[in-house]
Amino acid sequence: SQYLPTVTVVLSSPAQRCLETAAALSVLNQVQIKVEGFLSVDSSVERIAEELANKYSTKTVLIVGHQPNLGLLIVKLLGMHQSAGVVKKGSVWWLRQRLSGNDETYYIYTVKQPDS
Repeated sequence: SQYLPTVTVVLSSPAQRCLETAAALSVLNQVQIKVEGFLSVDSSVERIAEELANKYSTKTVLIVGHQPNLGLLIVKLLGMHQSAGVVKKGSVWWLRQRLSGNDETYYIYTVKQPDS
């Protein structure tokens, strides 16, 4: 939490477990949590990517959601084949975006696994 930018938007699935995780972040960082239905367990990666692009493309976003959708979103943003990415439950993936003209490229900044 000490590395989160102060302008981070925390988005959470409406699922109880996700809300509990997001609430812990809120206490540590005094950030507002936005509950978004597009992050629900029955959503699709396409819908998540579209909603994020439409509503949050210029913001730093922390997402609390579900597998396999978050893992699939990560590999989609990184331009990898969907079978290439293994995202462990409870892990934290920090992606950054580079903008060059109209091109945007995502890269992995850091990954923290629950057992490390």
